[in-house]
Amino acid sequence: MDRKAGPRGQPFKGAKSLATGGFNLKLDVKTFRQLRLLTPVLDDILSAGEVECPDQAVNLAALAQLCSELFDAYRCMHPDEIAEARLDALESR
Repeated sequence: MDRKAGPRGQPFKGAKSLATGGFNLKLDVKTFRQLRLLTPVLDDILSAGEVECPDQAVNLAALAQLCSELFDAYRCMHPDEIAEARLDALESR
């Protein structure tokens, strides 16, 4: 898979944000829908304080994979900003 590609090789689109001066990562429709479908799983787990069933575990893994792909795409587009954010996070600990 291309490092700037999303699930199943679909490209993510970067766009300069005029409001913040930063860069956004536009989600394709399929990725957006996948996130919307998987988000309630995380809410359920956080509410219960535990993973309650195998379906939740499987969906949690799917959400983690999708988040990882989004992060990889963003990092490829903006490696310097990611490096700076990691340094800032380390310094604030």
